[in-house]
Amino acid sequence: MAEEPSQGPTEPTANQPRPPASPPVVLDYCHIPRRPSRVVQWLRRLPWPSWITVIVLLLAVAAAYWLKVDHAAWTVVREFDARLPVHNDQAGISADGRRLATIVNRGSTVRIFDLVTGKKVIDLTQSPPGAVCTALSPDGARICVTYYDGGPGQAILWDTSSGRKLSTWQFYDGGWLTPFSPDGRLLAVGGMLPLRICDGHTGNLLTTLNAVCSYPTFSPDGRYLAAEIQQSGDVRIWDCQTWRTIAEVPGNLRRKQDGAFAFSPDGKTMAVALDSGVWTLDLATQRFLTRVSPTSNPAGLSFSADGRYLVTDETDNIRKIWDVMSGRIVWTLTQHKSTLQVSPDGAYIGSERGVWSFPNLDPLAEFPQVGDYSNFAWLPDGRSFVTQSRDVYYAGRTPEDYPIRLFHRRRPEAIYGLLWLPQFWLALVGGIASIVLIYRDVRRWRRVPPRYAL
Repeated sequence: MAEEPSQGPTEPTANQPRPPASPPVVLDYCHIPRRPSRVVQWLRRLPWPSWITVIVLLLAVAAAYWLKVDHAAWTVVREFDARLPVHNDQAGISADGRRLATIVNRGSTVRIFDLVTGKKVIDLTQSPPGAVCTALSPDGARICVTYYDGGPGQAILWDTSSGRKLSTWQFYDGGWLTPFSPDGRLLAVGGMLPLRICDGHTGNLLTTLNAVCSYPTFSPDGRYLAAEIQQSGDVRIWDCQTWRTIAEVPGNLRRKQDGAFAFSPDGKTMAVALDSGVWTLDLATQRFLTRVSPTSNPAGLSFSADGRYLVTDETDNIRKIWDVMSGRIVWTLTQHKSTLQVSPDGAYIGSERGVWSFPNLDPLAEFPQVGDYSNFAWLPDGRSFVTQSRDVYYAGRTPEDYPIRLFHRRRPEAIYGLLWLPQFWLALVGGIASIVLIYRDVRRWRRVPPRYAL
């Protein structure tokens, strides 16, 4: 006979233990899943790269940055066995950047080189020796050389093609600088004698200004001529068309400091060092506009290409860069002996110690050097410069033995110069690998898009 199915759980007997009572159900609202926001949903659906893609991309970026700040980016393309002239920011470079004037044979010969080919153009020999400063005309066809050896000196205007003397002037101490006007039509000759304005092509005397001046300087547009009066220390500005005095800064307002004034790139204002600091002077209204620097005795002033910044050469080997409008210090460089020069295109700032980007001031190149003798000048293209300094290799030699080095920054199209750099290959391979990996990640994401519970 079949057994009847049990109707339910049987009651435990006296000998069997009772099961413990189950605890009451507690609702925990903290564990209820919440719907993510729309921003989180959008971020979750992005194609996130894999970890290997991120690593390769970071390595490529690091190699590219290494290539950017590489010191070998500025390479020596030529060396000249000569000496750069002193007291000249342009260091005897023509305005077209094709010719370089140097001094050899202890100052008795001025040698002109072609910077494109590196060959000698001509030697200009004069007796007695003592060449200290040169000024090439903008087209490089003429050169004015000043000779000074402790006594009365002379300035000679040479024809660089034939080596013929065009004109000769006598001067005394303080007449080293004989600049050409920007268009090459005029030549200013000073030196303990009334300032003489001569024809820049023939050397013929055009007019004489009734002032004994030093450091004559033409404005970039060739409209004005400024110079410092020897006795009073006044800074006087003349109109180059009428030779009438349009402005004058009295010497009792400033400390007498040779060359402590500079024209702005547009030629409308001028920076002058006064006792109360460096001020900008409006040449049209003859009024001081703003005080750029509280420093009262800088050894030299120069503007950037856009006129926004002013470089001052302070005492104690300190160089500073100021914002012209706000008067704020942008950069300070200590233990620096030579003048900082902003490149003509305003992209770099350099000296015999190194090159920096401007105005970010990222280091691009460093040139270790020792000693006091140094010189530096940019070429008009802004990507090349010449420098002469006593480095460790040439320690103990005379300035005549320091080579003049022509540095050039590699252009992007000069691939043959980049092929020798390991960081170039790292950046190239890393960039290609990053593109391939990112493309692979995107395709994988499209095939299998991420699924998230919402």
